[in-house]
Amino acid sequence: MAIIEISDLAFPAFNEIEMEKLPEDYGIEFFYEFGSNSYWDVILQRMRADKKTLSIHGPCVTVNLADPNDTAYLEQYRKAFSYAKKNGATYVVVHTNEQWSGDMEFCRQLVLERLHRIELLANELDGAKMGIENVGLKQNNLFDEEAYVALFEEFQAAGAVIDVGHAHINNWDTCRVITALNRRISAFHLHDNDGKIDEHLPLFAGTIDWRSLMEIIKQYASQAAFVFEYADGNYKNAANMIKELDVVRKKLRI
Repeated sequence: MAIIEISDLAFPAFNEIEMEKLPEDYGIEFFYEFGSNSYWDVILQRMRADKKTLSIHGPCVTVNLADPNDTAYLEQYRKAFSYAKKNGATYVVVHTNEQWSGDMEFCRQLVLERLHRIELLANELDGAKMGIENVGLKQNNLFDEEAYVALFEEFQAAGAVIDVGHAHINNWDTCRVITALNRRISAFHLHDNDGKIDEHLPLFAGTIDWRSLMEIIKQYASQAAFVFEYADGNYKNAANMIKELDVVRKKLRI
C-alpha cells in the first residue's frame, strides 16, 4: 500500500488545526524551522503523529548551503535531525541550495562539502535519513538533472526527494531521473504548475502528465512516499482537500 503524506504547507501557521483533522491513514511532513520543539510537541500530539508516518522538511528559509556566509547551517540541521529521531521521522528533507551567485563550480563544491557534514551528522544520530531534494528554478538550478542524479553516487546513505513540480519547471526528463535513481528515492513531492511558476497547485490543475509519470513511479520506485505539497490557499479545510485527494488517488490508482 502506498505511503501518503500531506505537507503542512497546505495549512501553515495558525491554520495547523486543519492538519489535526486528517484521517489516520494520511501521514505528515512538516516544516520544522517554523516552530520550536515545544510548539511541535503540542502540534504533533494533536495530529496524532505517533499513529502516522512522519517526515520533516529541514530548514530552507534560515539556511542556504550555497552561501559561504551561512555558518550556522550544521547546528540548524542538528536540531532538525535530533527532533526527527525523537519522533521517528523517516527522513529529513535537505535543500542543496537557495539563491546562489558567483562561480557555479565553487558553489557546487561548497554544497557538496556541507552535504557530507550533514550526512555524517545523520549517521551519528542514527535516526532519520537525509533526503536530498531537487531545488532551484531555472537559472537558480545549481544542480541540474545530470548533477542531481550524480549526487546519489557520492552520498550512498542519502535518499532522493524528487519534487515533481520543480523538475517540470526546469524541463527535466523526470521519468529518466526516476528510472536512474529507482530504489534510492525516498519520496516524491507532488504538486502541479504550468511549467513556468512554482505554484504548488493540486494535481491535474497544471500541465504535468500525471498518469504517465505514475506508471513509471509504480514500475521503478514503488517504495517511495507520496507527499502532497500543496500551497496554502488551495483548500479552505482538510475535508475539502481529502475529498479531492480521493478523486486524484482513484485516477492514479494509488
